[in-house]
Amino acid sequence: MRALIVKQPPVDLSLLIGDCVHNMRAALDHIAYQLAINCMETLSESEAKSIEFPIISNPDDFDRMTKKGKPAYGTGLAKIQYADPAVRPLIEAMQPYNGGDWELLALLHDLDRIDKHRELALSIAMSQSIEVDCGDNARLQTFSFEPPDRVEHDDVLCRFRCVHKRGRKGKNEAKANATFTVALREGPEGWAIVEQLCAIDDLIRDRVIPPLAPFLDA
Repeated sequence: MRALIVKQPPVDLSLLIGDCVHNMRAALDHIAYQLAINCMETLSESEAKSIEFPIISNPDDFDRMTKKGKPAYGTGLAKIQYADPAVRPLIEAMQPYNGGDWELLALLHDLDRIDKHRELALSIAMSQSIEVDCGDNARLQTFSFEPPDRVEHDDVLCRFRCVHKRGRKGKNEAKANATFTVALREGPEGWAIVEQLCAIDDLIRDRVIPPLAPFLDA
């Protein structure tokens, strides 16, 4: 079975994906700023510019200190140093280096940087699932699933063999169908971008905002 890509996703879809990525990343930074102004009476212009929701992939870069005992520039602590100290362990627990779903925030951060400084490459079709139907007279004997991470026209998606069921005759009418989702030319292999963006949105709504809400409402 080979892929028949009649039409690639429209270029405008890349713009919508970039807008979605940037808005979610900006929402996290708005949260960080609100945490700071709820704790500090005033913020200077330079202090306000240093505020950012940290997304750190190396644990050594979260709480590294200078020789003077202050958070080093660019560290997680430096970006939230004006927030209530009680929120710091909460945000530290959300960092991608803790693994699991928190790694999605690193993907969000990387995509936002690509979108701001270059552009998100054209999204392309990607294989998501394959179904094989051998018909009433036959059964599936062998099957190998070998799609590329990003599917191009005429790529081999799978190989299969149907054989007659015992006592059955007649023509084999095997059918195979593939479903596709959307991916990007830049990003992790096998990345179903729409599904990943939905997962990031759920993560922010369900696991980032709730523990920080008491400090946002102050």
